[in-house]
Amino acid sequence: MIALWPHWFRPWWLLLLPLLGWLLWQLWHRQKRAGRWQMILPPAFHAALLSGGSGRESKLPWVALGLAWVLTVLALLGPSWQRVEQTSQKPADPLVVLLELTPEMLATDTAPNRLEQARRKLFDLLQNRSDAQTAIIVYAGSAHTLVPLSDDLSTSRNLVDALKPSLMPQAGHRADLAVAKALALLDQGALGQGRILLIGSSLTEQERQGIRQALDDKSTQFLMLGIGTAEGAPVAQDDGSFLKDDLGAILVPRLDGPSLKAFANGLGGRYRQARLDDADLRGLGLLDGPRDLRSDGQTLRLDTWADQGYWLVLP
Repeated sequence: MIALWPHWFRPWWLLLLPLLGWLLWQLWHRQKRAGRWQMILPPAFHAALLSGGSGRESKLPWVALGLAWVLTVLALLGPSWQRVEQTSQKPADPLVVLLELTPEMLATDTAPNRLEQARRKLFDLLQNRSDAQTAIIVYAGSAHTLVPLSDDLSTSRNLVDALKPSLMPQAGHRADLAVAKALALLDQGALGQGRILLIGSSLTEQERQGIRQALDDKSTQFLMLGIGTAEGAPVAQDDGSFLKDDLGAILVPRLDGPSLKAFANGLGGRYRQARLDDADLRGLGLLDGPRDLRSDGQTLRLDTWADQGYWLVLP
């Protein structure tokens, strides 16, 4: 936006104008001196011989000098009619979070349960990535996109708050389907660049094989945050009973951290077990600053003026 009255960067240069005006006045009205010739020649010949024969001295050089001085002072004042505009940029660090939403995530070996701990970790991550693109996929026996790649923090938090295993249409464990869907999201919204974070408590052999095949020949980094403990705990259901396995025994899901770590390392990724502090997210490199920036297509008018005094300087 262009202003009618300029903003001045260095207004104190106005103090120079009275001095320059006085100096120009002195030059304009100076008495012509021609040294010893004034004493030798008669006064009648002074106008013709000592001023180049014109009878009067030209004032044009002093007008040009005065104009040059005025333009120089105006340039030194730093006039500006326009604020600086800049295309806004946001971190370019696409991340797709895969959240396990199986009944085992209701185990109480982490207070109050695994799902709540995973939810808190996800909130911490979203808060840290408030300007970066983050997608969320939930999975059990099937995988579903909860939030596409977006930096809309409030929408993501509201949707994650409402998650529970009973919402999933199909029981089971298919993290491999979630990984395939995550790669599709990155291909669509980030040109295949980005990272995948799996938040869960277990991976079956079928899931591991599918994840290996999906990530084969891909540059996408695979990260995993393990939720739970090696001791495990029963899964309390809504009716107060405990979840049982196919043989009728009470199911006690346990976190096999060493196996999950070996699997992630084999893919060139990282594994960390969830903790109360942020050392787990930091160890996964999720709290590091972004390495690149992306333009979001918006132009911001900064609270800074563009110095345009150089236009007044004559070459």
